[in-house]
Amino acid sequence: MGNVPQDEPMVWSDAELDALFAEAGTVPEPSDGLMARIMADALALQQERAAPAAPMRAPQPARGFWSGIAQAFGGAGALAGMGTAALAGLYLGFAQPAAFTALPFGLSAEAGIDSVDLMPGIDALLAGE
Repeated sequence: MGNVPQDEPMVWSDAELDALFAEAGTVPEPSDGLMARIMADALALQQERAAPAAPMRAPQPARGFWSGIAQAFGGAGALAGMGTAALAGLYLGFAQPAAFTALPFGLSAEAGIDSVDLMPGIDALLAGE
C-alpha cells in the first residue's frame, strides 16, 4: 500500500479490497465464559423486571371549585391564558383604542371598496409599479 500523502485519495487494487473484505467477513466466536456471563446478566434482569413493582398511589381528587375549573381547561397554565385573553378582549371592547376604530373608516373614507385590491396579481410586480 505504501506511503500515500494525506491530501490524495487512497487507491486500492481489487486484490487488496478482496483481502480486506475477506478479513472483515470472519467474525470470531464468543468464548463460553462470555456467553455464560451474558446469560446470567439477562436472567438477573428478567427476574428483576418480573418482580412486582411498588403499588402506585392514586392521584388526589380535585379539592375545590377553581381546581376543577383549571382541570376542565387543561391545567392552571391554560386557565391563566384563557383569563388573559378574556381580559384583553374586555379591554379592547370597552376602551376601543383609536388604531382599531380608525381602521375600517380609513379604508372606506380614502378609497372606495372597489379600488382596494385584496388579492393583487403578479402583473403589478412585473410592471415595476
